[in-house]
Amino acid sequence: MGKLKELSIEKRKESVIGALKELKRPIIVFIDDLDRLPPDEVFQMIRAVKAVSEFPRTLFMLAFERKYVEEALISHNIKDADKYLDKIIQVRLNLPKISKVDLHKLATEELANLADVNLTEHFSTDQDRLTEVYHLCVKPIIQSPREIKRIFNRLYFLEKAIRGEVAFSDLFGLEALAIKAPSIYEHIVSNPGAYTGIPPEVDYTLEKPEEYIKKFEEDRRKEIEKIDPSERGYINELLKTLFPLIEGSQFGHLSQSQYSKEGRIASNDRLLIAITYGLPSEEVSTKDVNRFIQLPNERDEILKFYERTDTIERFIELMRQGNEQLNPVDPLNFLVTIGRIIELDVTKEIESKPRQMLAAGPIRQCWWVAKKVLSELSAEERKNMIFKLVDEEQIISLTSHIISEVIRQHGIISKEKELPETERWVASDELRELSERWITITSEAFRTKSFLTASDKSHIFFMMLNLAHEELPALVGPLLIDDADLDSFVQVFRGYGQDSTKGGFIRIEERWLASIGDIDKLRLRAEERIEAGVGDMALRAIYQSIRTGKEYYTVDASEREDW
Repeated sequence: MGKLKELSIEKRKESVIGALKELKRPIIVFIDDLDRLPPDEVFQMIRAVKAVSEFPRTLFMLAFERKYVEEALISHNIKDADKYLDKIIQVRLNLPKISKVDLHKLATEELANLADVNLTEHFSTDQDRLTEVYHLCVKPIIQSPREIKRIFNRLYFLEKAIRGEVAFSDLFGLEALAIKAPSIYEHIVSNPGAYTGIPPEVDYTLEKPEEYIKKFEEDRRKEIEKIDPSERGYINELLKTLFPLIEGSQFGHLSQSQYSKEGRIASNDRLLIAITYGLPSEEVSTKDVNRFIQLPNERDEILKFYERTDTIERFIELMRQGNEQLNPVDPLNFLVTIGRIIELDVTKEIESKPRQMLAAGPIRQCWWVAKKVLSELSAEERKNMIFKLVDEEQIISLTSHIISEVIRQHGIISKEKELPETERWVASDELRELSERWITITSEAFRTKSFLTASDKSHIFFMMLNLAHEELPALVGPLLIDDADLDSFVQVFRGYGQDSTKGGFIRIEERWLASIGDIDKLRLRAEERIEAGVGDMALRAIYQSIRTGKEYYTVDASEREDW
């Protein structure tokens, strides 16, 4: 049976040889990237070529790195691998070494072909940074056109998906690492905090980023030692350029915000986008933020998309961080929209929950956005806009902050030094009119009870306490009768302070109670609500403090002993 099979193969071989001799032109078989195969497949491919290499009119062109192929053959018990190849390969040609100048030209061409837009236009420092990353870190370690192609092939796949979300210079540097130092790239992907200094579960009350990142110093050193010594210094420099914290420089929490603003992967959020090839479900697109600012007709749609507890706060934060100047084409409508964001149910939900000590909260962030917009306007335009905004009852939470800022600038109420007349938003003779208009609008909100649904009732109430304390008893009195109204009203006392023991706590000062009516009556109402079994612990803490004047934690309504 074996002889018959052998005979059949021989006859087939003779048939193929006969057919090849009848051809009028040769057949050339190109086999590229042989050194990219696993050793087993390299061995099988060389054997296959050897088996058919004597066919007439047939030539084989093999492209490979000699050392790798010889090592693959040696691993299959071929001791003289070099001589073994000589029996198969008749002519060996070493490819000429390409010059750095030509490699640079090729990289420039690939960059031009990557997109028909300016890839560095989204972040102000990106163009200069790209030059630095390329010339100082990447260019010295690029050895072949293949490496340039591989880097840009990754960029073709990734860049468009996250354009405008991550600085192109950082994306380019990260993808260069993926090709030239894959073990380091995998370490970054598996443990981003080892490079950004931010642990997977962020708790800003524990350790500083520079302390956290130092824990992984030995791990990073081991990864760098895997790199070819001739390239190790450049890879290390590229890492320090992308992730400055690993160099040991001082790095505070605000730097994360700054890096994020510049699209740099030294910030945890930008790095996450880069290594997941797109926006995570809880992340916000900076492109959408910019569209929201500049395209009025798209605001409602964009806001609706991000109107969730896991995204709205980040959306506001990026709006504040992402622009050196906030110049919407319609500043009045934009600011009204910011006021509406403050009054969203999702904003109220976030603000009602306990927060970390350093967290700003969506209301304060919205005020910072509004203040930034107002600051960019001309003095006359800003003054006119403030008067128009104050007349909008549905945004009294926002306008309470505007009034507070105007008063602060005049050195009234606040202990801060008053600003020079030229730096104030309104003149002294206009301040009374503005305050009276805000008091009128806000008083109406008390009477209609729309005040009870405002997001920042506390700030509104205390501004009224400072500006119209004589009117407060008459305005607040009707809100103390119904239990639901009373429960809603006393939330104005919610944000008193917090400590590291149990977080937020409440203390109702007697002068506040005196400003809104009969203290004894208020304490009696508080006693009634406690006896009724108020379930919300924060609300119960408020009523306990009204009744006793002591401090109580909002988390469990327990008394704070050490005050």
